[in-house]
This record gives sequence, structure tokens and C-alpha cells, in this order.
Amino acid sequence: MYYHRILRDDFARLFMEGGELRWMVDYVREYEDLDFQVRRNAQGQWVSIYRGGNVITNILRTRTAGQVTLDAHQTYKDISPDLAGTRPASTVKVDPMERIRQSLEDQDKKDSSHGNNKEGFYQNHLSRRYGVCGEADSEFVIVDREAVVGHSDEMERQAVLGTIQQEYLELKRKLLAYGKDGRYGRAAETDGNEVDFIAVDRQGNILLIELKRGSADESEIFFLPFQIGVYYEIWSSPGLQQELRKSIPAMIRQKQAMGLLPNKWEVPELSGRIIPVAVVAEPVFGNPGLEKLPEVLAFCRKEKGPDFLKDLRLLSYTIDEGLAELPLEDYTPIRG
Repeated sequence: MYYHRILRDDFARLFMEGGELRWMVDYVREYEDLDFQVRRNAQGQWVSIYRGGNVITNILRTRTAGQVTLDAHQTYKDISPDLAGTRPASTVKVDPMERIRQSLEDQDKKDSSHGNNKEGFYQNHLSRRYGVCGEADSEFVIVDREAVVGHSDEMERQAVLGTIQQEYLELKRKLLAYGKDGRYGRAAETDGNEVDFIAVDRQGNILLIELKRGSADESEIFFLPFQIGVYYEIWSSPGLQQELRKSIPAMIRQKQAMGLLPNKWEVPELSGRIIPVAVVAEPVFGNPGLEKLPEVLAFCRKEKGPDFLKDLRLLSYTIDEGLAELPLEDYTPIRG
């Protein structure tokens, strides 16, 4: 298992002060609908410019010094054909990206990536608040978005991820059978392996953050203990802890040098503690998911033991107020 989203120095320097692509960081910071993320896997390394939940541009490292490869979904290439191919970094300009951003902005609520105020909209907002637009006194910083643990081969992936996913799928099926009259639905699906955010707080705790929109389908909210449970077991795997102790502080420092995290935020020594966090953006009074969430959490603790997600934090997130503790009783109708 590995987790190592750190760019090679020659590529990272392109986005640092004085680098030929530093303007991209400043461009993303200027527009509240954009976000900037670093990516790396066994096949390569790149940076992604997000608008809401969608990536509008990827900039990939090449083996030739000073050159990068641009790529985007065909929908965006049709708007800006220049967003394709390999070229000197010094020739990459803002206009092709801005054409896409403006085109999506003009769609307003028809734009599924951001304008419709769905999950990607709030992910983008939270990521910016504690990332590229973060403050030196922030309680935590977001280190990564849509974070995934890598595996050396398919055998390891199945042995670790497949085993965990199957265990939770069986637990979910047990919940469905336990619920009367389909209270928790009638079909169980396997949870994924991509956590919304990896963050680090001032005490050196790693935060696994999963965000849901308050007006989402109720099952997305009350199934959060299953989804977060899968993530927690993956990221708590003993074989990953040494890797995290090395890679996460290095990722923070590199992002600070690139202007993606507040430079004066003091990087703590990791505590070794991982805290699961469920965030409900703009919670809606009367959403049955908020009523059923404590029931599902209690069921999981009955089946897996009282220490299941014992440190789980439930938070609300609003554009105006930011993060706050989520008192579920305030959003649940009184039934007489």
C-alpha cells in the first residue's frame, strides 16, 4: 500500500514563485468556482484544475524539462481545442481555461459541475477555504481531495480493499434485513475507496472528511457510517502508517511552497491518530437521512463493537458560517 502525492521537484517548481506556470495558482485563487489539486500515481504525475466536482484541465509532467502535456475531457476540448498536446510550459496561457470556465458559468444552474449547487459545489468551497485560500490560523488544512490509497498490484488491492468492501457490503445487507418495511432501502451497493478530503489539524491528527449535501437523497446521509467505516479501515491499515508519517508532512510543505496552502501554517508532527469526519453541507430540516443516521451508527456499533468510529465528528457546513457541530435533533421533526 502507498500514498505519495508529491510532485518531482522540476515539475513542482513550475508552479512556485517565479515558475512559468505560477499564474495558474493565482488564477485559481481569483475565482471562487475553481480549485487546484496535485495528482500522482504509478503512471505519472499532474495537476488538475477543478470547477466544482469536475476537472476542466489536467497539466501533466513530461520527461522533457520545461515541457508539459495538456489534457481535458472532450467536452472541454471542443470549447478550447488548445487544451491538448505537449508544449513548452512557457507557451501555456490562461485563455483556453478561461473560455471553459466562462462557458460553464454562463450555463448557470444547468452546469452540473458547480452551478447547480450540488455536492461538487460544496466540495469545491470547503477545499478552497482550507486549501488554496486557507489562513495561517486555520484549525486544519486540507492536504488532498478525492484521495485514494495505491496498491502494488491487483492481488494486494483485493486482499486489502476487496476484503474491507465485502465486509461492509454484508453488514449493509444485514441492516436492510433488520429495517422494517424497507426503512433503509432494499438494495445494498459496495462503497468506494475515494475519500473526499484528507486533512491535518494543528494537533497532528489526520482527518478523513466525507461531505454530503443536506438535500441529498436520504440514503446518502444515513449510509455515511458504512462509507466512512470503509475509509477508516483502509487508512488505518498498519502497512500504511509509516508511509503516511513521511508523505503527508512532505505534501503539506510542497503545497505551501506552491502557494496551495498557507505558508505560515505550522506543520505539526503527526500524532498517529486518524479522526473520521462526516460533513453535511447546508443541512435540511426534516431530511429523513438525518433522523436515520444515529440509528445506522448504533446498528454498526452493535454489530462491530462499541468502539466503531468512536471518534466520529458530525459537522455541518454552510457558505456563510463555515463548519460547526451538527446537532441532529435540531433537524429532526418532533413526532407526537
